[in-house]
Amino acid sequence: MLIALEVASFAVQADTNVPLVILKETGGDRTIAVPIGSCEANAIAIKSLNVVSEKPLTIDLVKSMLETFQGKIDKVVINGPPSDLSAHLYVIIGNQMRVIEGRPGDGIALAMRSGAGLFADENVFGKNPGIVAFSGTEQLKNSISSINTLDFGKYYIQ
Repeated sequence: MLIALEVASFAVQADTNVPLVILKETGGDRTIAVPIGSCEANAIAIKSLNVVSEKPLTIDLVKSMLETFQGKIDKVVINGPPSDLSAHLYVIIGNQMRVIEGRPGDGIALAMRSGAGLFADENVFGKNPGIVAFSGTEQLKNSISSINTLDFGKYYIQ
């Protein structure tokens, strides 16, 4: 079963500094934190914030090439076990549907630029080991609570 998604937020995985895009179930409460590359994070953030870049990004080139050959992204489906996600891009060229596998970050960025639907297989919402989506407030609380106040000598942080 496919679940419709929307981009909800961005984060960084604390221990590795890997960018994450937080996808939320449309009309629901479930979320998934998807690790992405920094270039993909940049492309998704630019589109999310409606920033106009001076020069086209690589993902813009892919979209332009696809349109040049009368292709259209129908939908992007994030799938696989949570520890090894991939994206399937459903591309219509002429009367044929083609499925192209790619990285989730590229799929998300391309779906956003082309107006295609973004979905996930149900299994994507399983436990994602080592990746937890926290709000900014939760991240700050967790960072502060992990500080050993004895490291500051006679000063205590409460």
